[in-house]
Amino acid sequence: MAGKPQQTIERLIDTAVGTARRVVDLVTPDEETVERVRSKIPAPARSPSQAARSAREAATRTAGTARDAASRTAGAARDAATRTAGTVREGTQRTVTTAREATQRTATTARGAAREAAVTARDTTRETAETATTEARRTADDASRAVAPAYEEWTKAELYERAQDLDIEGRSQMNKDELVQALYDAS
Repeated sequence: MAGKPQQTIERLIDTAVGTARRVVDLVTPDEETVERVRSKIPAPARSPSQAARSAREAATRTAGTARDAASRTAGAARDAATRTAGTVREGTQRTVTTAREATQRTATTARGAAREAAVTARDTTRETAETATTEARRTADDASRAVAPAYEEWTKAELYERAQDLDIEGRSQMNKDELVQALYDAS
């Protein structure tokens, strides 16, 4: 682009110089006449240095405008990125808070379930132990009856003597059936 304005300027200068020469050739050269003719010769729009200066100024203005536009665009992008980062940060914080609350609820539920399971296990163990103890006593009673002599076949004197050996209280006032029962209870 710089070549085209330069060529135009050079053509204008050449035209002006040619016109000036013709005028000088036609007119007797005196200073006043020459000055008058020169004043009528159209001056070129700009000299090459003025054109270069104008181009430089236009380039500087264009660069400044582009720099300002780039700065505005970068600022807008930075603002958008900041807003996006804030939104992501807030969303992440909400997600973490929600997860923390869910974890706490789950832990609370698990603790409650563990307590309930422990109580159930304790109660079941107690019931099982009681049942086992009762069954063991019955089995022992049955076994001792099976192994022990049948007190019903003993005489009252034999029953009384055995009651003495086991130190059963109130034996002297008991009849035979009561002694039999007391001996079974003591076994």
